[in-house]
Amino acid sequence: MNRADAFGLLSQGVIVAAAVRTATLVARRNAPREGRAPRAWVVALVVAAVVAVPVAGTTAARELRALWGDPSATTALLLAMLAACPSVLPALPCARSLLAFALLAGAMLLGPTFLGWQPTLDVHGAGFATWPVLLAIAPWFALAWHRRADGWVAVAGAALILWGTGCVQSDNAWDALVDPGLVAWAAAMGAARMAGDAARRRAAIRSLRAAA
Repeated sequence: MNRADAFGLLSQGVIVAAAVRTATLVARRNAPREGRAPRAWVVALVVAAVVAVPVAGTTAARELRALWGDPSATTALLLAMLAACPSVLPALPCARSLLAFALLAGAMLLGPTFLGWQPTLDVHGAGFATWPVLLAIAPWFALAWHRRADGWVAVAGAALILWGTGCVQSDNAWDALVDPGLVAWAAAMGAARMAGDAARRRAAIRSLRAAA
């Protein structure tokens, strides 16, 4: 088993562990006295069971990997932080930043495949070389660092290191940084935050009118 296969199987266990952690966090929010976040050893046990315990001659990790493939290294790292210690997750960007990321990354990943686009500049194809990717994301790194979003810089940097060391199955650096699941999450969170901001603005306007 090479490093890419090992990382791919481990990421499937991380996905399941993050789902378990999310379910318990939701339960704790709805019923604080009953819901408890699992301890670190429980999370590790879930990951180990998914990756290593054989069922009918295979493992759950291999079946899940065949079902939906490997997540990007970025997604795997974020889910690992969620599963192990949600408090270390980077702060969520603003709604506009999330929607802008979803639009740009979605167009790059899904446009040529699902919309039949034939762009003059193949941004995704440039990911097979290292320098175009580094040049493309350097401004984002600088902006994120300037805005003290160093957590996101660290995650993206770690994802690129994993790709560079052969831990990601794809030879394309963009596949280590983004994936359709991450794009969908960013779009959903951006839309939710924008709707919440709009609702708060309407509530504030109603309060001012009532006071007047």
